[in-house]
Amino acid sequence: MGKIIPKVYIRKELINLLVDENIQILDDGGLFISDAFTSRLLSAKIKDVTGKNVLPGKLFSFALLNSIFSYVIEKYDTEDNPDALSLALDEIRKSFETDEFENFSSYFNSVFANKKILNGEISIPQFLETLKLDKDAKKTQTQNQILVYLSNINHSVIDLKFLFDHTDIVEKTNYEKANEILEEYFRKQKPVQKINKPLIDLLKEPIKNNPQSLEDQLKFIREYWAPILPEEFLMLILKGIDFIKEDARIFQTGFGGQAETKVLTFSIEELLGLGDKFAGSFLPLSPVEEERFTPDIDWMPKVVLLAKNTYVWLYQLSKKYNREIKRLDQIPDEELDLIASYNFNALWLIGIWERSPASRKIKNLAGNPEALASAYSIYDYVIANDLGGEEAYQILNQKCKDRGIRLACDIVPNHMGIYSKWIIEHTDYFIQTDRSPFPTYTFTGPDLSEHPDFQIRIEDKYWTRQDAAVVFQLIENKTGRVRYIYHGNDGTSMPWNDTAQLNLLLPEVREALYNLILDIAKKFSIIRLDAAMTLTQKHYQRLWFPVPGTGGAIPSRSDFAMSTDEFLKHYPKEFWREVVDRINIDKPDTLLLAEAFWLMEGYFVRTLGMHRVYNSAFMNMLKNEENSKYRKLVTNTLEFNPEILKRYVNFLSNPDEETAINQFGDGDKYFGCAVMMVTMPGLPMFAHGQIEGLREKYGHEFSRAYYDEQPNEFLIERHRREIFPLMKKRYLFSQVENFEFYDFKNYDGYTIENVFAYSNRYGNERALVFYNNCFNTYEGYIDISSPKNYGSSEDESQKLLIRKNLGEALGLMNSHKHFYIFRESRTNLEYLRRGSDFFENKFILKIRGYEYFVFLDFVEVYDSTGELEELYQSLNFNGVPSIQNELLRLRSNRLAKSLTELFYKERFEKIITSLDDKDLLQTFIDSTRKTIRLNSNNLRLNQTRFEVDFISEFRTFLELIKTFNRLSKRKSNPKWLQKLLADEYSAEKLNNWFFKYFVGLMLNLIRKHSNLENNYVEILSNEILKSLSADYDFHQQINLLRSLINKRGNQELRTVDFIYADLEKLLNEDDIKKFLELNEYQGEIYYKKERFEEFAFNLSLIYLFDKISYYQKQTSTKKRTLNLNSFIKDLKKINSTMKEIVEFSSESGYRYNELIKKLIDLKKSIN
Repeated sequence: MGKIIPKVYIRKELINLLVDENIQILDDGGLFISDAFTSRLLSAKIKDVTGKNVLPGKLFSFALLNSIFSYVIEKYDTEDNPDALSLALDEIRKSFETDEFENFSSYFNSVFANKKILNGEISIPQFLETLKLDKDAKKTQTQNQILVYLSNINHSVIDLKFLFDHTDIVEKTNYEKANEILEEYFRKQKPVQKINKPLIDLLKEPIKNNPQSLEDQLKFIREYWAPILPEEFLMLILKGIDFIKEDARIFQTGFGGQAETKVLTFSIEELLGLGDKFAGSFLPLSPVEEERFTPDIDWMPKVVLLAKNTYVWLYQLSKKYNREIKRLDQIPDEELDLIASYNFNALWLIGIWERSPASRKIKNLAGNPEALASAYSIYDYVIANDLGGEEAYQILNQKCKDRGIRLACDIVPNHMGIYSKWIIEHTDYFIQTDRSPFPTYTFTGPDLSEHPDFQIRIEDKYWTRQDAAVVFQLIENKTGRVRYIYHGNDGTSMPWNDTAQLNLLLPEVREALYNLILDIAKKFSIIRLDAAMTLTQKHYQRLWFPVPGTGGAIPSRSDFAMSTDEFLKHYPKEFWREVVDRINIDKPDTLLLAEAFWLMEGYFVRTLGMHRVYNSAFMNMLKNEENSKYRKLVTNTLEFNPEILKRYVNFLSNPDEETAINQFGDGDKYFGCAVMMVTMPGLPMFAHGQIEGLREKYGHEFSRAYYDEQPNEFLIERHRREIFPLMKKRYLFSQVENFEFYDFKNYDGYTIENVFAYSNRYGNERALVFYNNCFNTYEGYIDISSPKNYGSSEDESQKLLIRKNLGEALGLMNSHKHFYIFRESRTNLEYLRRGSDFFENKFILKIRGYEYFVFLDFVEVYDSTGELEELYQSLNFNGVPSIQNELLRLRSNRLAKSLTELFYKERFEKIITSLDDKDLLQTFIDSTRKTIRLNSNNLRLNQTRFEVDFISEFRTFLELIKTFNRLSKRKSNPKWLQKLLADEYSAEKLNNWFFKYFVGLMLNLIRKHSNLENNYVEILSNEILKSLSADYDFHQQINLLRSLINKRGNQELRTVDFIYADLEKLLNEDDIKKFLELNEYQGEIYYKKERFEEFAFNLSLIYLFDKISYYQKQTSTKKRTLNLNSFIKDLKKINSTMKEIVEFSSESGYRYNELIKKLIDLKKSIN
């Protein structure tokens, strides 16, 4: 009693087939399964003999269950109720007829024979004779009967029943009656001490309570039977549970789906570095260590990282620049300039180290002849020779430094390549065993070593894709020693079959790793630590030397279980804490970035002191639109310790994940999430091809891209407009000191979880960000921020949770007189709010599906005149292109009202119909001067020059009107002129044109002689036009005339060829093109027929105006009357030319380029 003897009772016909020198038969006939390796041997033997798969971990745990039952039975028979088992068999004998009992006993022992019967040392009849008097024989039969019965009623091992099936015994004997007698007998006997239950009822309890799970039966025993079991049994139960967990991984040859996303809660388990991988384990909790953040150096918070798969990138650059680019120093300067122009300041070169040739050989033999070795199967940490080696790297590094770009690399600290420099020179550095952990493993494949002293082979079933072995074989040719070295493995998927796992229990390995990291830090400012979580003490032990009850992650490693105390003797301090502390002394200008999962993000930055840590929740939760989860992650972080938030690495894809475009698309959702990535605290990381919208996921062994993809120029351009400008302001977004997070609520006060809202500030710069990560449209508000810990996270009592209103958060003035102008980055609209609004009112917003707003460039303005209040009321919280322009419009609106008198149409028409009334004319001129003088200060007008130009232009203008009046009264006009004056140049048309010309002239004179900004004058002009008419065409006609008035030539003589040349120049002017309303259709540029004819009409009158001006200059001051015949001659020529031009327009089909071509050809023919 007391010895742990895991055993399985197996039917006699199977025993002889299964027993060999490694598998022993116990005296009672059970097969002794001494350890996990023996269970694997037996499992393999059963497969060979029966063709059935029996999981070794389950087989061992079932044997352990039998051992526990056997222990309890023996303890009961020895201590609680001596000789109860032999007396129990006597009870069966009494209840049976003699033949009935002998038949039962004879048949049972022929099926489940003890060792002597199996070996032929005693016959069945002889054994039956011993049952009459021998207590030990009686005890053995009773115990065997109970254990076989319990095995057969245990549904959790129904897949093993063929080993111990009692069906024929039930059918051919009174076996069932015998079991009933036993149960009833023990119910009348003393109960099992300390638990106070009948023996067989107690033994059935774990099975009854957990009929489908052997693991749960063992857990039940550990919890409820502890008072009667020794400590060794309780520990062995944990190992048995670990072996069952290992079963799930033995035949694993593929990857599972995406794991459930989990929210960091900063529980004690997370703060201790346990993460979520110890759920259900029996592990005592120790005190939480104090926080030990590593302070940033000034450049670190501003880092924006771009990842590039080096070999694929060089291949793509070769295609882009149409030349061979294979070395790092051949990367074009133009490409580096482009990266810098995008505002990236860090470049991660993936796969630049010398790779293991064995990895390439594996991939080539497995069917990919183009594959390189994996970027994470390292031969040696030197720059790959085919990339140009150290020399090429240094040239590239200097080019990048010149452009403000830091280079980043990664290191795989948990393993080396299966064939590597360390494997050859330091074979003992790796986790290994002298015996293959699984007897079914075979190693007959190709030798992967390139060194004459070593042979290296991976397990055969890797080649056939039947299994994923945990070890490879290494043979030392000189000594003949065979080692089985474990592949790198994080316990979540298949082992990495081209890697060898380092043994960090060896201090020399840890020291060598640190020196390696230090050497790399001398080259690179940023080092990414791949799978860093696997080297933390608790997880390294869990994976490779598990405390019983925490194993199961890697098949066979529970064989090497170790207590925590023993483990810490070998691995006394967190390796990463040592690395951080020493790097901070030896190479402090190094940013250490940890790839870590399993809810260990907080532990890595808070306790281990990493500068940055992967935040995969950002990608997964936003992709899945688990918005409430990600909001909870942010608020949990802020409530625990905001410093953690700034240390997250946020990304939408990484080299191990699907591409960003495949996960997020290329529309508003992608850009909204990208905006969050570059405006949240932390480090934004862009994946290879993300900006260009490339869909191919590049394997770590890729030498080139396989998809023939072209960069999405629309996507790149949208990045230029919306994302890259924000990246330039990382100093504003990256820190947490002034970061606040908000609930976006509907008008009923309920939080809309799909909308993210947060603010930040740096110095006098402020930012307010909203993003709606779902399809729905919402209208709501923010007011008070979520609680944020401004105290300590060391002790719950030292926390200081503070919530701020938006005004406090942005550092604004709580005043009705202080206003803030700010801009939204995407729309470029500007907004105006009172300072007090941010304190007293809600910030209201309507936000469509996947829409974002980033409010920036807050400018404080004091309202000393009341103008801002007036504008604020008129805008009603709406955005406008320019608040400054709106202010100018407000001012110009007042000014326009005072100038309106100048442009009254009735006043003007009275003048042109009474040109002979000199008093009326003088009154018109005087009132115009008066209005101008009254407003000259507001217009900042050079009044004298204005009046000189006005009188001069107005004199010519009046002469043109008078000339047309004389023509209309002349009775000897030729027919063509009569028709012209009745139609195109009718009095009504001309009077309308004269008015428009006068308006255009006055606006141009104001612009010419005003010292106001041109922008203000244009706004004033627009306000004046609005006051005159709301008709868009009217405004366009005035603007055309203003443009033509500015371009008036006053040439001495307008020849036909000059008019054509003039016309060609005019048609190339942007304002003329705008008036003609050019539009593209099927690659051809068209203009509006009606607009062109209106343009020609206006142009003809402008030319006539020039003629009048010319005549006036040529005529003496005493003789002002124009020679009418000369004017008629010019009118005819100009009109004829304009008709030709209109015909050319028609012949061109109103195609702009065709018309220009005709004009050029015509001009050449005339010359």
